[in-house]
Amino acid sequence: MQGDTPIHRKTFLEMSDDEQIVFIENLQKRRLEPVNTYLEIKEAKRKANLEKLNAKLDKKLAAFEKCNAQCEKYLQQLAERANELRMIKLEIDMS
Repeated sequence: MQGDTPIHRKTFLEMSDDEQIVFIENLQKRRLEPVNTYLEIKEAKRKANLEKLNAKLDKKLAAFEKCNAQCEKYLQQLAERANELRMIKLEIDMS
């Protein structure tokens, strides 16, 4: 800025309109830097937490699928044994 020296700093009112606009834009940029850094860190932390939750979900889902497969197997066996019992009961009733 013209007229700005280390001994006499130009005040905002002494600046031209263009200089005032540039000054305000620079203030806004400097103010946004820590905010943007904070938001980036917060997003990285959220993603890391989400990855942990996804890994936990995958593990629990695999355990559920294994248990579900075993249940299906046992339900099939239970249905077969129920049919065998019905057949035996029919044989008893016919005798």
